[in-house]
Amino acid sequence: MSDSSNARMGKLAILVAVVALLAGANSLRNELVYDAQFLVKSNATFRDAADQESLSGRVLALNQLFQETFWDGVNRTQPVSRRILGQFLYRPLMLWPMGLIYVTVGDASLAYNILNLVYHLLAALLVFRLALLLGAGRRASACAALLFAAHPIHSEAIAYVAGLGETQSVLLALCSTVLYLTAATPTGLRPGRALLSLLAFAAAVFTKESAAMVVVLLLLADVARGENAPRWSLRLPFYLAFLLIIAVDMYVRYRVCGHLVPDAGLIGRLDNPLSTEGLLVRLATGVTLFTKAIQLFLLPIGLSADYSFNQLPIARSLADPFAATSFAVCAVMTVAGFCSLRRRPALGFGLLAFLFAFGAVSNIPVVIGTIFGERLLYLPSVGLCLAAGALLDGALRFAAARSEVAARVARGVFWAVLVVLCLATYARNRKYQSIDVLYEDMVETAPQSARAYYQRGELERKRGAAGHRESFSLSAYDFRKAIEILPEFHPARIQLATVLGQAGKADEALKVLQEAWAVLPDDPKSKPYRDQIVQTRALVLAAAGGGSDPVQTREILEELTTMLEEHLRADPSDTASAVALGLIYLKTGRAEEADALASGHLLSHPDDDTLMALKIQAIFQRGELEEGRRLLDAFGESTVPDAQKTVDLYRGILAIEEATKKEEDAEADARTLWQDALERLTAFTGKYPDEAEGFYYRGYTLLHGFSDRIEQALEDLLKCVNLKPSHEQVFYAIGQVLIARGNFAETGQTLQYFEELKKIYPDNGQFWLVYGRVLGGYGKHEEAVQAYDKAIALGWNGAMAQGLRAMELIELDRGAEALDILEREEKALSLQGPTMARHKGIVLFELERLEDAAKQFDNALKMAQQDGRYAGQVPDLKLQLAKTLLRLPGRESEGFRVLIDLLDRVEKLAASPQEEVLKGYELKTLRELKPYVHLQLSWAYGNVPSLLDQDLALSMLEQAREAAEELNMNAALRNDILPALIAAYEQRGRSEQAGELRKQLK
Repeated sequence: MSDSSNARMGKLAILVAVVALLAGANSLRNELVYDAQFLVKSNATFRDAADQESLSGRVLALNQLFQETFWDGVNRTQPVSRRILGQFLYRPLMLWPMGLIYVTVGDASLAYNILNLVYHLLAALLVFRLALLLGAGRRASACAALLFAAHPIHSEAIAYVAGLGETQSVLLALCSTVLYLTAATPTGLRPGRALLSLLAFAAAVFTKESAAMVVVLLLLADVARGENAPRWSLRLPFYLAFLLIIAVDMYVRYRVCGHLVPDAGLIGRLDNPLSTEGLLVRLATGVTLFTKAIQLFLLPIGLSADYSFNQLPIARSLADPFAATSFAVCAVMTVAGFCSLRRRPALGFGLLAFLFAFGAVSNIPVVIGTIFGERLLYLPSVGLCLAAGALLDGALRFAAARSEVAARVARGVFWAVLVVLCLATYARNRKYQSIDVLYEDMVETAPQSARAYYQRGELERKRGAAGHRESFSLSAYDFRKAIEILPEFHPARIQLATVLGQAGKADEALKVLQEAWAVLPDDPKSKPYRDQIVQTRALVLAAAGGGSDPVQTREILEELTTMLEEHLRADPSDTASAVALGLIYLKTGRAEEADALASGHLLSHPDDDTLMALKIQAIFQRGELEEGRRLLDAFGESTVPDAQKTVDLYRGILAIEEATKKEEDAEADARTLWQDALERLTAFTGKYPDEAEGFYYRGYTLLHGFSDRIEQALEDLLKCVNLKPSHEQVFYAIGQVLIARGNFAETGQTLQYFEELKKIYPDNGQFWLVYGRVLGGYGKHEEAVQAYDKAIALGWNGAMAQGLRAMELIELDRGAEALDILEREEKALSLQGPTMARHKGIVLFELERLEDAAKQFDNALKMAQQDGRYAGQVPDLKLQLAKTLLRLPGRESEGFRVLIDLLDRVEKLAASPQEEVLKGYELKTLRELKPYVHLQLSWAYGNVPSLLDQDLALSMLEQAREAAEELNMNAALRNDILPALIAAYEQRGRSEQAGELRKQLK
């Protein structure tokens, strides 16, 4: 070959490389999407290797890939119901380069995309070389290679990291073929190149099994070359060596996988509708897929990443018109291929190479994991490109023979087509740039595919879980569409129930799960789905509180607890069930068991963020703040949305807990912690704008840490109500806000607001509990009792509800009845605690049973001081105890000391430099109690003169009035303080001041 010819060949090779780079350049920006996410990010084998200390140790650890199936590393990180089963793939050399990148640079997508594009570029150059070796001229070879480099049918292989198996195996297969053709001469084989060909072939089949088709390609190439091929006696050992490599691959595959071919029974109709069909249907449908592949090559319109059920029609027999036509096309191509194999080798070889290569993945000889895929066309398209290159060369020659103008037009058309193909590939590559773009494209290009809707629905569900609540309705639509296309699509039904549960539609979710259970076949294969239905039902009920009927809720949660505990005894590795059971434990106050469950599963799944999030919740419910802080600090960031959301929320809760504790100790940095809590929860509500807990805790922070932002606290709490009407604490907080606003009974705003809420939440027990307090504040005591009865009937039969009801009965002069009810309920419900003791003390006080009342208050005070959860009740209990002791002959001094202690506490906080920033519950309680402390001290003057002198008593009353006015405590002024002050002024002969106060009262 002359130097000028070599130069032209070099320029053509450069042109092919440039076109391949231009067509695939934008794929470098693509993320790891779809299966690539699992293969790289969820591959436990990669992670184990990356955990080795040295780089050499990491590389050696990747040899584990040769001892496991293709999906083993991924399946280890997936729950049983989501594991990929039945494919029995063995592709260690496909995963090894990916693993090498992972242990070197991690899961950043750029390195994987670069490798894939380099593979494609080299494969295009080898197509050019193969065409030349088959006797095609420079132009025909260049046309074939340029088509291969630019064609959008290859986008799935080069723009999608999971396509590395195709590009790598085809590159190695072409390398083996080219090396063989250059090694084989009429007189023999060049040993060096022949050996390299065998090595490349071995690497190809251990990359992907379809590369075994190289043996057929070599036979076709030898037939095409005719006399230029070596004698059979020389070729036979070489072919036997190829077959030996295939035999070794099959042996190793069987030892590792236990099977040689995929298990059609485990693949399922979703991935491959032909998995349940017989050979005749597979044959009829398979031949239609040949035509589909040719159509996409000739007219690449409607390319899609998904062809699963029910996107492609199933042909039931060869009598089907489409199947018959396709069979005729394949027959013509076969005849044309063999007829032209000697006369026009590139054309004949190309046609037959396509037919044989695609036949291997057409589902006719054996069922594979999918019915059709564009990445599967990467090797068959080599044949189509070679045939097309030969035909284009003939067309250009024909045009040149007609005229120069015709030749120029023909060349112009070719370059225009090539540009269009490049642009189409460039555009198609962008569909793999991110998971959301890909799933939208899947639905658009495969509107009859159940999987396409399922994948988009799952993406929208995760968005909804991350805070975009509007995504829940979109997700539900997609799952319903998937079920409509494939009614036995069990994961879609389960995920539909999950998204409905996350959207707060528990009743709909449970109905969907019931339907899912009903359609499951009664066979062992359904067990993972049955387990998942149980898990999902548990999660839905745990999140929703079980339902509106408290008795039924308790029974349901007990039933689910039993079911999940039995399931975990049978399958201890099921982390999804462990999380579901842990959440129920938390819901039923069994935080210690939830912690133990999470800790046990973390031993075998230390990197499971969902388990760690469960443990964090349990630790906080147990009140172990130091351990909770340690876990939160160690958690970092997570790719699991629900786990990250939980951690973000508890970081805000931790700041609240720490701020409250600092405030109780009157430490100056409480302000900083309240501000930190507010900033964290503001960021949380910004990130998760539809998460009720975020608005509840931010409202709580504003209520207890920022007294000047009470209206914003109410706004946040109302958002919480709108997002989750069944929230267990929000109405109580709203009641606190409304009371803190003042003018509780002077305006109708509070009562009007709760009258509206009554229409919206008629079956919410906590609402009726708070509504009873509101009615009592307005003096509507009979209605308040009825509200408490309603709350108790709806399951809020605790010490708080019974105590508040008792207070209203006292107002109705039914104290004896109130005491009888409290004592009866205390025994029936085992309501032992400071709250019950306090309420019993108040009732006993009103019944003038002061000794018994003092015992109850003293007992309640001791319990509250020992349990940090009741720290906020301590000041009020001290006041109640002092008030009772002052009325007990001989114990007045004890009561006086308690009052002075309370007053000293208030004055110290008021004089402290951090008084303006200590806005927490204790200070708020003490400040509100201050007027009552002064009032009791002045009462002691009138009834126990030995304790206070007259002037000090009057001063106490005036201070009580000032403090109450400052805090807008109008009810206390009207009912207690001003009448006492008027009496004191009149005793001192200050009738003018007494008269002014009487006018104020009116």
